Amino acid sequence: MPKPNASISPLAARLRAASRGGALGPPGTDSIDELWAAADRAAAALAGCGLEPLLVGCAVADERAFAATWLACSMAGACFVPLPPRATAHEVAAATRLVDCHLLVTDAEPAAESHVSFAALSNGATLQPSQARLDLPSDVRMVQLTSGSTGAPEAILLTETQLAANLRQSRAHLQQRTGKRVFRALPMFHAMGNAVLLELLATGSAQTGSAAFDPARDVAQMGEHGCQALVCTASYLRLLLQLGILDAGHLPRLEDFELGAEPVDPRLVAELRERFPEARIHVRYGLSEGAGALTRLTLPAHATLPCRGAVGTALPGVEVRVVDGELWSRAASCAAERLTVAGRAPLLDGEGYLHTGDDAELAADGTVVLHGRRSAFLKVLGHRVDPLEIEVLLRTLSGIHDAVVIGIDDPLRGQRVHARVELRPGSPVDTDGWAAACRAGLSDFKVPARFEVGTLPRTPSGKVDRAAASALARRTDPDTGES
Repeated sequence: MPKPNASISPLAARLRAASRGGALGPPGTDSIDELWAAADRAAAALAGCGLEPLLVGCAVADERAFAATWLACSMAGACFVPLPPRATAHEVAAATRLVDCHLLVTDAEPAAESHVSFAALSNGATLQPSQARLDLPSDVRMVQLTSGSTGAPEAILLTETQLAANLRQSRAHLQQRTGKRVFRALPMFHAMGNAVLLELLATGSAQTGSAAFDPARDVAQMGEHGCQALVCTASYLRLLLQLGILDAGHLPRLEDFELGAEPVDPRLVAELRERFPEARIHVRYGLSEGAGALTRLTLPAHATLPCRGAVGTALPGVEVRVVDGELWSRAASCAAERLTVAGRAPLLDGEGYLHTGDDAELAADGTVVLHGRRSAFLKVLGHRVDPLEIEVLLRTLSGIHDAVVIGIDDPLRGQRVHARVELRPGSPVDTDGWAAACRAGLSDFKVPARFEVGTLPRTPSGKVDRAAASALARRTDPDTGES
């Protein structure tokens, strides 16, 4: 069987050397050397497929299997495509319509010849890749799936160079984590979760994580493992604080917090400060298109957040500017292309800037202050949710003529999914049935928390007026206090 070509991936070589002193998984799990040995075997199997580029989807929940698959792809010159491990058939079909992977590494019972478990992959199984064909540059090492403004999925094409640049940009910050045990409360297939996984490998940190969002279990593990740092979303931190289970008494070694994926409120930082006055708090800002963090704000002991939306200054090697109220960023880590249903499309303008779609301003000291997204995307539990995906499903249900989905601000979830549906004449209201259909076809965080029945507000051209629908939902929602 052909061996992986280590020279094809300087990034993998760097991660191998840097991770030697670290660990992945709870104390007592296999060593980092055994992780790399499994990755080497998997890389050899992938290299034997003879396809370039080989697209490998990864839908596994185990963090070591996920990491080893990623590293194996890098060493074999394959392209890694992270997918939700518990995605429904509907969601997998939506993703693979855009990125038809040659192989799918999965926890589930293989449903096709091109599906394989990680155990089989790392133990020399004969692989049977599909005959999928996708025109990608040979240096693309990861396809990060997201959602497009049209409702169709988009895929960010990240090269080896861009992924390595992300680690360089955060090097000074990451060196503070060397030798420490870090807990990741992030899904690994998520852009931030995947970036943090690689960042911690590059520091030799001892890391473990959970994507189950089980507060009691997560806090118990942090205490049992002696974790010194927690990386999570702002909404998950808020939940831990409101439950009263996150404090220095139970977690005396916890001294470092890193928050990202959604805006951070000064009140949240103030509440965290009451529990951990001496802790360092880091607020990061990044995008799927940027491979990781682009700015970071570090708050030393006792310091509080200066204002809502403050995300710090640009990292070394990153340039930011605000043009007509929109944040633009230029960095070696920014992806140059995306893949849409229409084919490959550029992400950068003629000067190499990424137009982020975030409204922002620059303070006098260079601090970036975000004011919100320009698009209609929702942020639920740190996930970027496309309302059009939910609307498309709702319109397939019996009795529903049309639907609009908007987000209602929620202190725990970031936003709650709210659906307003317009019925066909004579059709009954069936909220339980609609919810069941959504649960069957969507991840839990995408299922509407509330269904409201009524005529949809429309523009003179007949299109649904999202701004009016959002205002109406806020007025009638029983939890907003505006009804």
